[in-house]
Amino acid sequence: MKVSVVEDMAQLAMKFVRLETPIFTGTDPTADPQDFLEEVEKATTLLGVKDYRVVRLTTYELKDIADLWFKGIEKSRPEDAPPMVWAEFKKIFIKKWLPPRVRAALAILFETLKQDTLMFLEYSIKFEKLSRYAPHLIPTEDEKIDRFARGLILGIRKEYNY
Repeated sequence: MKVSVVEDMAQLAMKFVRLETPIFTGTDPTADPQDFLEEVEKATTLLGVKDYRVVRLTTYELKDIADLWFKGIEKSRPEDAPPMVWAEFKKIFIKKWLPPRVRAALAILFETLKQDTLMFLEYSIKFEKLSRYAPHLIPTEDEKIDRFARGLILGIRKEYNY
């Protein structure tokens, strides 16, 4: 017996929700939009979901202002437009929630990041999070390791021969 598209989508949505993907409101200044996209992408990949269904599942996790924003996007699309696919959604989501100036500022934060008074773990976490916004500065894993080491306090660099 063939499962209907609606039943298939409902089953996918239940599995998706069970993975406890994050919600995105657009109102929490501490929420990283890139984290949201990466977590949703990880979940939909795990579920083997592709095409427009990734967008449907993702938008289920948009709440508050972010949900209103996306509803406005949907209303502005022509009625005969094909369903939005992931690449298109990511592009407009990033444009809205991580505009170029914000990404540029985050890249500068990465470029100037030093351990200074941060604990090693705090520095490591900040380094990884900010590195996403400056891939041009660390095109290879070796260059990423080198940049990480250069940001460490001198005592740690000497101890580990960086």
